[in-house]
Order: sequence, then C-alpha cells, then structure tokens
Amino acid sequence: MKFYDASQLHADFTEQHIKENKIIMINCSSFISPKSVYQSVKRIAHSLQPDQKLIVFETYPLLTMIL
Repeated sequence: MKFYDASQLHADFTEQHIKENKIIMINCSSFISPKSVYQSVKRIAHSLQPDQKLIVFETYPLLTMIL
C-alpha cells in the first residue's frame, strides 16, 4: 500500500507530461506480472494522440565482469 500511496503523489505530474510530449518512454521491469502494469501501459497507449509515440522497454540486469 505504501508504493501505491507514494505513486499517487506523482500521478498528476505524470499525466501532465504525457499530454505535453510527443515521445513517451516507459521503463517496466515486467509486462506480465502484476497484471495492473500491463493494463496501465495498455491504457496509456490507447489514450495517446495520433502524433504521440510510446516507447516501452524492459530493464535488464547489469552484469559486471570481475577481473
């Protein structure tokens, strides 16, 4: 619940910037679980104007080589 409450503090800011920009980039650690992430990204994609583009990418773990 703490994550949800904290995220709500940024909702208006995020919505405003999505409306104002032509390219929206979203970094998601997973698109399958939880299902709410998939639903949220899908909702954003369907709400974009024709001149807006959505780039969604997944974070990959950083591997470092120890010499």
